[in-house]
Amino acid sequence: MAANVPSKYGRRQKYCVYKQPMIFVLHLGLIVGEIFSVRRKRNIEIEFDVIENKICKGYLKPINCKNSSFKALLESEGGSVYLSSESLPVDTETHFSFNISEPKVLSMVLTPVVIDGSQPYTFGEIELDFTAQFDTFKKDVAKKVSVEPAMAAMTKLDNLLHELNNESEYLAHRMGSVDYEHRRMFSFVTVFSVITLVIYFAVNSYELYSLKRFFQRKKMI
Repeated sequence: MAANVPSKYGRRQKYCVYKQPMIFVLHLGLIVGEIFSVRRKRNIEIEFDVIENKICKGYLKPINCKNSSFKALLESEGGSVYLSSESLPVDTETHFSFNISEPKVLSMVLTPVVIDGSQPYTFGEIELDFTAQFDTFKKDVAKKVSVEPAMAAMTKLDNLLHELNNESEYLAHRMGSVDYEHRRMFSFVTVFSVITLVIYFAVNSYELYSLKRFFQRKKMI
């Protein structure tokens, strides 16, 4: 997902941002947070490229506004409107939430507005929070983004532990007819192999238990 802020002159630039943009990579999603400061009446335009099967949510919050606020419109290129407000409440979070089933480019336009034209006004700032995470309520999506990676990780761990066990057995076989010092090493390897097997069964049991609970929550079993 990308967020761009074009100016009305056609060049892509960002308005005065008192707080630097924050992008945190989460499990299967992104969070974008910014605070835009506006000194005169000019649109703030932001684009979000969102892939399919996402739950998008967030909020807008005008702050430090005197007799002013922001008009907000969030829509897709196809014309679907997800948020529309002629005047956002100041110092209050206006939340939005919706699902995306196919790739879309979302456009958000924020326009400073004067509440009472007969009174002095000062345009302030607007806080934006936007998140997009996979919709794991869908069984096919949950399988793709959660179950399959978990199974792949378990298979990789199983192969690694199996190789380690084979190496230990091979080393033990080679040491079967060596002197006392090597026999001590053999004992160490044997103990290490037993511990490895215990860890192997413990990890697999935990993973299988976790997957079973996940399937039960998703009503897949």
